[in-house]
Amino acid sequence: MYVGKKRSLRLIEIQERVLPEEEWIIGISDPSYFSGVGFSMPLASGRALGLSERSEIEDSESSPDLTQSSNLDDPVKMFPVEHTPFDDLLPGGYNHSSESVQASANGAGDGPGIVYPRENIIMTQIRRDTETSPNLYAFVPGLFYCSGQQTSVDGVLIEVIQKDIFGITISDFRPEDVRAFDVDQVVVGTEKDGFEREPITEKTLGRFSLGPSALGPLTDDRGGSYSRNVEFGIALAKRIPLRMLKQAYLATQIMEKRLSRLLEDIEFFGLTPRKRIYVRNSKHPYGRVIDVSYRGLDAILTLEGSTGLGCPDEVDLEMDLAKLSFSKTVGSTSETGIEGAVLDVLTFIQSELAGRTERSRVLETLFREVKS
Repeated sequence: MYVGKKRSLRLIEIQERVLPEEEWIIGISDPSYFSGVGFSMPLASGRALGLSERSEIEDSESSPDLTQSSNLDDPVKMFPVEHTPFDDLLPGGYNHSSESVQASANGAGDGPGIVYPRENIIMTQIRRDTETSPNLYAFVPGLFYCSGQQTSVDGVLIEVIQKDIFGITISDFRPEDVRAFDVDQVVVGTEKDGFEREPITEKTLGRFSLGPSALGPLTDDRGGSYSRNVEFGIALAKRIPLRMLKQAYLATQIMEKRLSRLLEDIEFFGLTPRKRIYVRNSKHPYGRVIDVSYRGLDAILTLEGSTGLGCPDEVDLEMDLAKLSFSKTVGSTSETGIEGAVLDVLTFIQSELAGRTERSRVLETLFREVKS
């Protein structure tokens, strides 16, 4: 995946090998935000619960009133304990001096038994979940169109499953599975079974085609559609240089139809957050669009200070995603969550398009010349 030195808006495609059968995802994003693809890092349990990262007791710099000392010779001041006389008439008073207290779980004996209070079940579950390290996730924020659900989302989140085979770690998702179209021209066919380059416009999209004579003879199709596609790809690679294959693929009718669906969605719904994210993990192996809420964005209206990603329909997924952190490489390099990455990239998309959603404007911005 090509990532330029400067921030730019590019057409992004998730390769079909990591998606369910007959499903495709295409969208627009800033490849330099995560230097391609963002891979998650585990958060501390306190940050996963939405607590402060550094307390006044843990960090003396944030609390100048607290004195910090490691001198073991500091004098320890002892104050005598004042016992107030016991009064039987006081409410709530109980004299235990005459009772024998027995530490027993079954409360046997003459004295009162000690009962150990049960901990809150919800807090126990939260603590157990936060102590468990989350799985590795790959995340690409932006505006994407998902063919399976026929809707647009604010980002694609895919769980990365790793397997060790003969001492080699193999992942089912790699940065190469995200393709960025860093081109400003397409390759189209000519009447003489040749090809030529043309600027990317609505008229040139879908115009790539070469006749059978240009590709050479193909064998019988008895081997199946897969073998025929392999032969077609080999013949095409011999005819067109490797550096121009991406330009030719962009001008195919398949990409023209997919890009048209994305442009129609942007033109109709605008650049507002969709409040939906595509998630593929062990719970949703075939991928699913999840409705989410951005607490930081909603806090502007509700005047609340909470931040983070909310999943009203799946609380367990919300707790898992709350533990994910990503390292962004633009601006001041720092860690960010899913909500922060989505809002940052959507803001950049709005600034690059200047709020305009016409198809011609989006195409012009996506395929302008890449300047390193």
